[in-house]
Amino acid sequence: MNKNTFLQYRLQPGLAWECGHRIPNYSFSHAQEGSGTLTVDKIMRDPKWIGSSPSNPYWSADGKYLFFNWNPDKVNDDSLYYITATDQVPKKAGYDLRQNTLSSQSIRYNNRHTAYVYAKNGDIFFTDVKSAKTKTITQTIEFESGPSFINNDTRIVYTRNQNLYAFDLADGTTMQLTNIVRSGAQAAAPPPGGFGGGQRGGGNPVRGAGTRDAVSGDPLERALKNEQLQLFDVLKERKAERDKSEAWTRSQPKTKTLRTITLDDRNLTGLTISPDARYVTYRLYRSPSGEKNTIIPSFVTESGFTTDIPGRTKVGTPQGSYEFFVYDTQADTVMAVKTTDIPGINDAPDYVKDYPSKDSSRRKAPRGVIMNGPYWSDNGNYAVMDIRSQDNKDRWLMLLDGAT
Repeated sequence: MNKNTFLQYRLQPGLAWECGHRIPNYSFSHAQEGSGTLTVDKIMRDPKWIGSSPSNPYWSADGKYLFFNWNPDKVNDDSLYYITATDQVPKKAGYDLRQNTLSSQSIRYNNRHTAYVYAKNGDIFFTDVKSAKTKTITQTIEFESGPSFINNDTRIVYTRNQNLYAFDLADGTTMQLTNIVRSGAQAAAPPPGGFGGGQRGGGNPVRGAGTRDAVSGDPLERALKNEQLQLFDVLKERKAERDKSEAWTRSQPKTKTLRTITLDDRNLTGLTISPDARYVTYRLYRSPSGEKNTIIPSFVTESGFTTDIPGRTKVGTPQGSYEFFVYDTQADTVMAVKTTDIPGINDAPDYVKDYPSKDSSRRKAPRGVIMNGPYWSDNGNYAVMDIRSQDNKDRWLMLLDGAT
């Protein structure tokens, strides 16, 4: 194709079938050299008078509507339009249609495509395809998002407050799957018994019998305790009851607890779980130390006061670091995914070869990467990671072994 040749497209009457949906036909024609010569003036023409093309098309979940953004009236912003299989004339979508119609990208089907889940207004919903009945899974003031099916479509997993929860479709119970907290400092429960009400001498509070059980190795204190137990029957009874209570507590099965994962000064992203609910994966981001943000003063404001507009960081500013972790719920272990063995992780751009001193230093340390995914197979046996270097020079597709 000649460098001055470009493609034009226009919407033609008629429909075609693709992936079970009827879509408009697009016809393409080649503009010959001369009439199709691109110039700066043509490229910079204002869409308000040259016209704008439909953009961002997507289907409704039921396949009845094809939505797209369009601005045929040449107003300030695009509006949402739609067409159907029986009516190809674009119509502007009203408020009720926009609010009550789900997009095909917003729902997650189960493996058999007999049901799907979605999040709306911070709650989770389940819809049976055959009956078209919708069931509310959560109805809380907290924000839930990202629902999907796990454990052979028997449970629905979703995110709430940066933690994963699972709803059992059979019995309706909800289980918390992760315990991710911002700080590692946890409030300790007070010991049983607390401080007693007795006073000694000058009125200072002393520990009650519930917490002063053990005496020090001082022979005098041991002798005093034995004498007290011999002289006062009530103390004997209290000690016997306390011993029974402690023995019963020790005999009970221990309460199951979740491993605490602390974020500290890092931000959590990409929290996902494998289809069999064994592996939880997540990514943590730490901002660079001493980072200086670029700000732009805005002088024209409604309040009349100058405000700051955040800007992009300067070129060459140190980048933040990413870490990727796998939490094995069966083994109760958390492992960091190592990236130092990725092929080519120490490679530097070719231009660095022109600067020998910089070339050697660039190749000593592995480059930082951003790990996306994992993308699990339906049976949970395989997981693919999409890994990109932070210098945007390399990309790797690799298999993740959650157990190792």
